[in-house]
Amino acid sequence: MFRYQPEKIYAGTVYRYCKSNIDGSWPAIVSIYLASRTHIEVIKREPESQVMAYVVADMNWDIFSPDHIDSYHMLPNGDLRLQMNLSHSEHADHIYAGGMALSVAIDQYPAHNYNFDFISLNLIFRHLVEPESHFEIGITMPDFEAMREGRFRIQYGRAAIEYLGDEIRHERKCRKYHIGGTGLNNQDGTIWVDRDGEYWVDFEHPLADNPAWNSFKLRLLSVEQMTAGDWNAYMAAELEQAQTYTGQ
Repeated sequence: MFRYQPEKIYAGTVYRYCKSNIDGSWPAIVSIYLASRTHIEVIKREPESQVMAYVVADMNWDIFSPDHIDSYHMLPNGDLRLQMNLSHSEHADHIYAGGMALSVAIDQYPAHNYNFDFISLNLIFRHLVEPESHFEIGITMPDFEAMREGRFRIQYGRAAIEYLGDEIRHERKCRKYHIGGTGLNNQDGTIWVDRDGEYWVDFEHPLADNPAWNSFKLRLLSVEQMTAGDWNAYMAAELEQAQTYTGQ
């Protein structure tokens, strides 16, 4: 189903997306930096916030899933405040957040965290042996309903991804896929993948991956190359842009 193809991973690539509700409201800028063939750095500048999200992850290409995900808040002065750690063992995800720890059993790999904006899932399509086919994944995500009641819980389920055909999306030739299953509350969504670059051009799903949104859309804005120095300068500029929000 998957075969690791390192020649398809271009270190130094930055994918910029707009994350929003499906109707385009509540837009955030999500920037994904491939620091190497395994290491990913992500920043997210959200509306009405001077604090940015900063996430680092490493891909395990034996299971086409992230080996760990470390999530931070990047404060206005550039300092990082740890928010959550997620790590894989052989058959489980272990989550550490707010001084609490729990694990959830994983029975389907690849497995991806929906709350990570499905970024790691985005990166595995280029390794499909037969991209015009279907496959299953495991999905973990926080149980936001439980969190509203003061309980910390991670939910797990599966999803099936099925190729539907080719379609032009935002002026790009794309493969179009359906995604749905228990891991997404049995709701249906759509993924459009660039046929040449094999990265996501668009994603739409009625299930929000964060309680600040009411649904989930991730639309590609640009693809460019950056050195590590360029990326650091870009992060500083995005953090400065976040400071323009006054809260008034």
